[in-house]
Parts: sequence; C-alpha cells; structure tokens
Amino acid sequence: MSIRLTDLATESFGMAKQGREFEKLVSRIEHWLSPKGAVVQSPDYIEDKITGQKREVDASIRYKVGSSPILITIESRDRSRKQDVRWIEEIAAKRDSIGADKTIAVSSSGFSEPAIKKAQSLGIEVRVIEDITESEAGEWAEKTRFTIKTIEYAPRGIAFDFDTDVSVTLDPAIKNGFEDDPQNFPLLHENISDQPISLSMLLRKLAMTGFDFTEGLQVGAPKVQKELEIAFEENPGVYTSTDKGRLGVSRLLITVEIAVKHEEKPQAKVIQYSSSDEAVIQMAQINVGANLVLTYSQEPPEDLSDVIMIPGGAVGNVLIQEQEPKET
Repeated sequence: MSIRLTDLATESFGMAKQGREFEKLVSRIEHWLSPKGAVVQSPDYIEDKITGQKREVDASIRYKVGSSPILITIESRDRSRKQDVRWIEEIAAKRDSIGADKTIAVSSSGFSEPAIKKAQSLGIEVRVIEDITESEAGEWAEKTRFTIKTIEYAPRGIAFDFDTDVSVTLDPAIKNGFEDDPQNFPLLHENISDQPISLSMLLRKLAMTGFDFTEGLQVGAPKVQKELEIAFEENPGVYTSTDKGRLGVSRLLITVEIAVKHEEKPQAKVIQYSSSDEAVIQMAQINVGANLVLTYSQEPPEDLSDVIMIPGGAVGNVLIQEQEPKET
C-alpha cells in the first residue's frame, strides 16, 4: 500500500498551543466536506507573495478545478466572546498576502453583526461551531446509536527497507525509542517538512485508506499476530536515522498482535457547523475513550458495526478529536 505523506494529519510531539484541538476539529470537518482528491493540511505554512516569508494558517485545502489549482485557507478561534471586525480584517489581509483563493473564518462563539458585514464585503466565509440539543438536530440524532468495532493492537517489531543497496544498521536511538514508546515515537520524518511520523499516525492512515485490520479476526477472540506492510512514495518521501546518516525509507514492515471487539456507545452531545445564515452540517459526538471523541454526521455509514476505530483514527463517516486529559 502506498501512502502520500501530504495526506497524513499533522501531529505535534511538543506542547499543544491554545485552541489547537479546536483547529484540528475544524480542519477535519472541512476535510470531510471537501471534494474527493482535496488535500487538507493543518497547520500549513504558505509563502507571503510580498515578503517571501512563510505565513502560518490554521489549515489549508488544496484541490483542482479542471487544470486550475485552488487554495482555501482556514482560520479558527476558540474564544468566549464573539469575534469582531479586527480579526476579519487581519485574516483578509493575510489571504491577499499569500494569494489564497478563499478564506474561511471559524469561531466557537460566533461573530458580531459588524464582523459578519465586514466578512461579506471582503469575501471571507464565516462558520460557527456550537452545541445544540437532540431535539433541535431532529430524529436522526435522537435515534442513532453506534456499535464501534475497536481495534486493539500491540506493536512487536519493525523492519525497514532503505533506498540503498549498501548494508545499513538502524540508529540505536530509533530502536530504543520504539521499544520505550512504540505508539508515539517518531520512527520516520517527512523529507521536505521534516514532520515527525509515529506508528500511530501510520496505522491511522491505513485505517483511513480502507485497510481491513479485522480480516480473519473473530470479535472477542484473543490477539493474533499480523504483518503489516507500508510502502512510501518517493515524493515527498520519508527518512530515518542509520549508521550511514539519514537514509530514505521505501517500505516499513510492522509486526503487531491485534484483536477486535464491539462496543455500543451512547452519544454525548450534538454539535452544528453553520454559516452566517444556515446549518452546513450537524454532527453527534460519542466519548469513546479517556481522551478521544468520535464525531459522526447525520448520514452515518449504513452498517454502523463496520465503523472501525484505532487509537487516533477511524474508518467510516467519522472524525476523531483528541482531547487533553482532565486533571484529577
């Protein structure tokens, strides 16, 4: 299976900035609503047409209409007060500086009337994420329940195929890091952006591409060992550290012990993603773990039992929002 690294959701291995979880939820909703083939990156860094410097946006959407490339940027704010004219003017100026075709401004608290008018005059799309009741959402939210097929796995080993015919030894720091934290240790880095890539990110991508983790497994049975193979495209490509320095990786072989179980989950709340004059989409959220929330739309998969969740990812008409652990 070939993986485009530009399709991987950007993860942070350091301290998350304020509002990052909200930004990630917004980018995944927009990814969900984007046309097939669109590439969503969050965050993204786009060159300023005047200064040449990289400007950060909370998310970007890139796709083509015919032969013409389209760039949409997204700016998000999770604040307690309604957003004002000043913010709209700031992001409109940034849009013009980086040459984006469209910018979407998303707020968790809404916009003032002057801000909405300013956005309309400057061509900025506004969106609001807000909680609504099941009765406001309608019959679909009141009756829909999820049976989640959860994948439990334990990594047992990895092997690398390198872009060289020379004998290579993996850097001991990579081996030790994987043994200490097999889920989250950055085994690889993307060539161009130097983005770190962990095993959990790779398995999430496999899930999103439709890979069947459950083939040959019986629900509730003990873990069985499986070999997973991931091949990487040359552009942009990935690398890891070896005794020969940084070397490109063409293929990764992962040995895991894996099991599957079903669990019914009630929904926790319903949220609505709306423009200034209408609802764009309604979604319900389910708490599926200590720090994970699963979000699905009013058009969930026909066979809900085929929704597959792995740590940090899911298959089906769903999104995963990671949350900071609550202090006890």
